[in-house]
Amino acid sequence: MDDPIVTDDGNIKAEIASNESSILEKLEKREIQQTVQNCINALENEFREVIVLRDMQGFSYNEISNMLKIAEGTVKSRLFRARDAVRDCLKKAMGVL
Repeated sequence: MDDPIVTDDGNIKAEIASNESSILEKLEKREIQQTVQNCINALENEFREVIVLRDMQGFSYNEISNMLKIAEGTVKSRLFRARDAVRDCLKKAMGVL
């Protein structure tokens, strides 16, 4: 299959398929990212700030607790609720419900 193709002008090597994502795949990925961002933006501020600090910026529960001056348990509770709300929003946006 990878052998050169013989023509009247000589040998021409067959093109190898690209490993790069197709335009359609790139558009779908961008659309999903925008949907996720819209769901995060729709959260109340107290939930949005913990999900951004933890899941996007990678801070620990303790660091977030110190930054926001709230108990670590409150951070975990808000994060659970924020993730749950984002999950529900995504299900609705993707037509899964």
